[in-house]
Amino acid sequence: MGTYCMTGSHEVSVPDTGFFRKNGCTKDPVLVQWMATLKCSLACCHCLSWSGTGSYEEMSLETVQDLLYQVSKMAVREFLLTGGEPLEREDLPEVICSMGQLDIPWSLNTARMPSCIQRKAIEKNPPGFVAVSLDGPSEIHDSFRGSDGAFQEAMDSIKYFKSLGCVEVCAGTTVTRYNYTRLNETFQIVQSSGADRWGIHMLVPEGRAALRSDLFLSRNQLRRLIRFVARKRRIFDVEMADEIGYLGDYEPLVRDRPLSCGAGRSQCVILPGGDVVPCTTLDIRYSAGNIREKSLREIWDSGFSQLRHWRPEGKCSGCRYSPACRGGCWLQRKAGTECFRDVWQMPDVMKTTAGIVICLGLSAVSTVTASDFLEEDPVPVTNEESLQEIELLESVIRELYVNRFRYSQTREEDYYLAELDSSDPGFVFFRLFARGELPDEYSGRCQAVSDALRTEVHSLSLVSLMWRALFEPVLDGDVSFDKLDYSDRMLVVDLVRELWNRARSWRPEFLRDSLIPFITRFDTEFPPFFLRSKAGPRPGQIEEYTLSRDLVMERLPELTGRDSVEITEEYLDRHPFAEQMTLIFDSGREQVEVLTPSENLDWTCGEDGFRVTVYDLLRITDDTELTLSVVCSLGIDNYWNDYDFRSGENIGNDPEISMEFRVRLDGGHEYTYAGLLREIYIQNRQSILTLCLDLLGAREVYEAGEERMYSITEIQSNETVIWPAVREILNTDIDLLVRKNAPDIYPDELRHSALLRDSDFWMF
Repeated sequence: MGTYCMTGSHEVSVPDTGFFRKNGCTKDPVLVQWMATLKCSLACCHCLSWSGTGSYEEMSLETVQDLLYQVSKMAVREFLLTGGEPLEREDLPEVICSMGQLDIPWSLNTARMPSCIQRKAIEKNPPGFVAVSLDGPSEIHDSFRGSDGAFQEAMDSIKYFKSLGCVEVCAGTTVTRYNYTRLNETFQIVQSSGADRWGIHMLVPEGRAALRSDLFLSRNQLRRLIRFVARKRRIFDVEMADEIGYLGDYEPLVRDRPLSCGAGRSQCVILPGGDVVPCTTLDIRYSAGNIREKSLREIWDSGFSQLRHWRPEGKCSGCRYSPACRGGCWLQRKAGTECFRDVWQMPDVMKTTAGIVICLGLSAVSTVTASDFLEEDPVPVTNEESLQEIELLESVIRELYVNRFRYSQTREEDYYLAELDSSDPGFVFFRLFARGELPDEYSGRCQAVSDALRTEVHSLSLVSLMWRALFEPVLDGDVSFDKLDYSDRMLVVDLVRELWNRARSWRPEFLRDSLIPFITRFDTEFPPFFLRSKAGPRPGQIEEYTLSRDLVMERLPELTGRDSVEITEEYLDRHPFAEQMTLIFDSGREQVEVLTPSENLDWTCGEDGFRVTVYDLLRITDDTELTLSVVCSLGIDNYWNDYDFRSGENIGNDPEISMEFRVRLDGGHEYTYAGLLREIYIQNRQSILTLCLDLLGAREVYEAGEERMYSITEIQSNETVIWPAVREILNTDIDLLVRKNAPDIYPDELRHSALLRDSDFWMF
C-alpha cells in the first residue's frame, strides 16, 4: 500500500523551473516521509513495512532532531510520519514538540488512536493532514488488520482528528480481493465517518503483500475499480492513488492532474535506521545514503540519478504512452508489475486532439493556453453564488444517500433538510423527494419533475433523483408506460429528453475541475481539488509553479495537432453520463427502433446487437425475442493459490460464468429503459431473483460435478438487469422471500446489501 500525504509530489516551489527539466528532480524534496518505526501491534496481511526478520535499527531521538533541523533548513513542504505504526514510537510526543519548534509542516499516516500523552502533544502542534486506514466494514477491517476492535479505533481516530478543527482527514482503503465486493458499503461508511476524502489504494508486492498473491485484484476487477472511482467522484471526494500508475484516458475522471511518480524526483523516504530510499520500501539496495553518514542535502543532490534520467526500455521502449507514463509507479516497476495499459486503454483514443492532450498529459505550459486548443471555453464560468447553491444541493443529496443506511428504521429528515430555505424548483423537488411527498398519481410525478426542470442549480445528482422519481413506479411494476394515454407518454418522452440534455450540458461543469486543468494553464491562484496523496498538491494552496507544467516540457516540447477541436464535447462522447447503466443486447436489432436523445451517438454493438441507455425509448416494430448476456465473476476456493503476479504472463481475470436472458416483446409497443428492465424481470423472475440473491447474499454454490465452491462476486456487464429484483427484496416481506428462495441468507444482511445496490443504481 502506498502512503498518503498532504502536499503530494506534483508541485515545484523553486522560481527557476528549468532546474527540474535539466536535472529531472526538484531542487529540494517537496515531500519527505519518515518511517518513524516498524513497530506495529496490528498484523495487516498486506503490510508494506514488514521486514520478515523482526529486527531493525531505529534512530535515536537526538538523530531524529538533527534530521528535523535539516528538513527545516531545506524548507521541505511536508514531513510525513508513517511506519509501521508511527504512534507506537515511544518518543513521538518529543518529536512532535521538535517539529513545532522548527515550524515544520507535518502529517501523519495511522491506523490507530493516539494515546492521552500523544494527544496533548498533537493538540499543541496539530498536523495539517492525517490519513486513517479504513479497509471496509468492521468484520472486514478487523480481519484484515488482525485485531478485534481495529475498525472502531479507526473510526474514533477519524472523529478525534476532525474534532481538532484544523486537520484535513482522509480515509484510506487498500483494495484487495477480499474487500473489493464491499466497496459500496465502505463508501457509505467513509461518507458517514466525517472524513474529508477517500483514497483508493492498490497493493504493491512489498512486505507481507509479496507473499500473498491471493490478495491482488484481477484485471477485470481493476477495470471496474477505475470506473467505480470515476462514478463516486461525482458525489464525494475520492481519488485513485498512484500505485496503479498512469491511467490514460481515465486520468481526468479519477484524478485532477496527470500523474507522474515522484519517487526520488520530488520525494524520498527515510527508513527507521536512516537510509534514504525513493519510496516506501525496506530494500536498502535502493538507498542513496544514510543520514547518519551524510546530510539529507548531500543525499538528495547526488542520489537517485537513474530515476531522474529515466529512459524507456524493455516493454516501455515501444509504447506510445511512455512519455506520459514514465514507467508507472516505481514500487510496481521494481517488482515488474508496473504496466496496467490493458486495463485502461481505449482503442483509437490517440487519433484525436483530445486524446493526445489527455493521454499524453499535455497540461498547458507557460507558452500554451486554452485558446491554442479551443475556439471558445466550453464551460462557462459559474458565479460564486451559483456554485454555493450547487454545493449545497449536492451536499444534502449526499446526506440523503448516507442517511438511507444510517437511519434505515426512522426518518431523520430534519438532519439534511434544515439548511434548505431556497425557493429554487430543484430544492423544492428535493424536499418532496426526501420526505416521501411526491404525488402518488403518475401524472403528478411527471408534473413534479417538469417543475423541477426549471431549476437554476446545475446538479447531476438532481438529474439522477428526477430520473428515479419518474421511473421508480415503472421499475416496480406500478405503472406501465405502454398503457399511459398518448399525451402522458409524450410528456414522459419530453421529460426524459430534457433530463438527457441537462446531464449533457451540466456534466462539463462537473468536469471543469478535472478535465479543463488537463488542457489549460496551471498558474491559477486557486488550483482544483486534489486528494491528499502523492497524486497531487493540497487544494487552495497558492502556487508559483507546478511540476505538471515541467512534466509537459519534459514529455513533449513541441505540441502538435492544435486544430481547435471541441475537446470537452469529444471527451464526453467517449464517457457519457450513466454509461455503466447501459444495457447491451445481443440480438433483435431489426425489430427494434432505439430512439436516442442524440442522433450523433452510434449505439450499435456487433452485427445484430444494440445498446439501450437510461434515456432511451424502444419502439418494437414486429413481434421479436431479445437476448442479453449477464457475465458474472466468480470467487472460487483456492483458485489463486498458484497465481504468479510477477510473471507478467496469464496475469489473470476472474473466472466467469455467463447467463443468457430472453424477453419476448410484442410489435407496436413502446418501452422505456425502466419498463424494459421490468419486462425482462417478469419473464425471467426466478432466474434473475436467484442471481440477485446469490450476489447480494454472497452465497456459496457447488459447481456441477465438482467439489469446490464458488460465489458470484460481481456482475461485469448488464448489471442493472437485477435492479427489479433488488426492488422486490426491498418492497416485499423479506423474511418470507428468504425462506422460499434462500434460507441460508440472513434477512437483515440481505436488506442492507439491497439498499446499497439500489442506491448505487439510483445515483448512477
